[in-house]
Amino acid sequence: MDYSTFQRIAATQEWLTLLPEITLCGIALFLLLLDVMLPTRLNRWVPRIGIVLNLAVLTFVCCGTGTCPTEIEPKSVFNGMIVITPLSQWFRVFFLLSNIGILWLAGNYLRDRKLVRTEFYALSSIVTAAMMLLVHSNHFVILFVSLETIAVGLYVMVAYDRNSPLSLEAGIKYLVVGGTNTAILLLGIALLYGIGGNPMLVGSSADPLAFGNLQSFLAENAAHPVARMGALAVLASVAFKIGLVPFQIWIPDVYQGAPTPTTAFLSVSSKAAGVAVLLILFSPTGAFAPLAAFVSPILLLVTAVTLIYGNVVALGYTNLKRLLGMSGVAHAGFLMMGILVMLNTDSVSWVSGSILFYLFAYLLASLVVFGVMSILSIPEDADQDVYDYTQLGEQRPVLAALLTIGIGSLAGIPPLVGFMAKFSLFVAAFQSGLLVLLGIGAVSVAVSIYYYFKWIREIYVREQVVQLDDEEKPEPKVFASASMTNLLFLGLVSIAILVFGLFPMDLLSNWSLF
Repeated sequence: MDYSTFQRIAATQEWLTLLPEITLCGIALFLLLLDVMLPTRLNRWVPRIGIVLNLAVLTFVCCGTGTCPTEIEPKSVFNGMIVITPLSQWFRVFFLLSNIGILWLAGNYLRDRKLVRTEFYALSSIVTAAMMLLVHSNHFVILFVSLETIAVGLYVMVAYDRNSPLSLEAGIKYLVVGGTNTAILLLGIALLYGIGGNPMLVGSSADPLAFGNLQSFLAENAAHPVARMGALAVLASVAFKIGLVPFQIWIPDVYQGAPTPTTAFLSVSSKAAGVAVLLILFSPTGAFAPLAAFVSPILLLVTAVTLIYGNVVALGYTNLKRLLGMSGVAHAGFLMMGILVMLNTDSVSWVSGSILFYLFAYLLASLVVFGVMSILSIPEDADQDVYDYTQLGEQRPVLAALLTIGIGSLAGIPPLVGFMAKFSLFVAAFQSGLLVLLGIGAVSVAVSIYYYFKWIREIYVREQVVQLDDEEKPEPKVFASASMTNLLFLGLVSIAILVFGLFPMDLLSNWSLF
């Protein structure tokens, strides 16, 4: 490279375009310093300050450009390795909202536990910043670094409760499986780099890891076996993040052992990050767009099996974290329906908006469900069971009503937002001709209603009274009460679930993120 080339590359390094991500990392460091400087009695304010600062960053992302995220002009920086697009801007909003919810959950979870607190808030913010950087990726180097930053942070967050053997076990399992997943991802990237840089093939380039160069190469060599193997290895790594079958084996143990805020983070943000990668890679200008015809039948089979497996296995669980983990596998199947529509047809241009809407609906419902779980903590975090919620409706009717709204949205019950999210994806599948998958999805919704309503039944059905001697009578259940702040937060999220269910965004028209 000559000096002029370095000057040209240096001119593309616009750090202000990454100001939200940089600020979030700064917030993480500031919270750590604040924990050291504040008196112990004031440490409870750290998560609240973190939430306020995240809200400030969210406000900047939404209003700093002066336009709706969907209307911003794509911008390429850092020599094309990072691209700011409407898709990445919306995911910035999503991850910030998710982190605000996680900080609130963590404040409830860590309040009465003998664990360091501020480090969790810092980790959550750094991982969120990495997820925000991930969705700007236009090069496999940025994608890999972002994914590994996310993975390392989650390893620590899963094993955060050092007093719980289940948490430590979950951390080790996630580390081992996650390390294997990293190896698979590196294998795929190495294969694509090797074959894409082969000068004997048409379309090769000096930098085949750039998504634009890789797309040009795959357009000329879509049938090459090494290129296909590399793409499949990358997809397998992404499938691990999302929780698709057969890469879901880690989910029940890790979800159960991890602290409740971490479980929510894995369930929502980590899954959304994987979906974002698929949207980037398979967009009309994405690196893997020429391989759409090849991977579509494979993903169709994986999606069908994921929908069936997630719901059927969830039927047998009463442990809530395991149940929510397997239901999350089923939700990943619904999201993959949208991805398949995008791969199979160009006529349903609004499906990318439907996928994003589904993620926002899933976020809102998950915040309510995990929020109530973090408040009650019955009896131990990892052992929360469906039957531990018996008579909640009698003792804590407001919490019971809020929890019911969250569960109902996850199940897809009208008029809640979860119903509209599923309905929009079903309409997209119908219009693209994926009728078999549509039928499997409809049956999956019916099956999921059983295990979701099993939980609701326990909340409101009175426990049977059995005549026992005084010495044999179990102690009556006493549910923790929620503070006004917690009730206000849960109430606002529940109102959003109802409002977006009754007045959904304009999904079924021309709202496309590409």
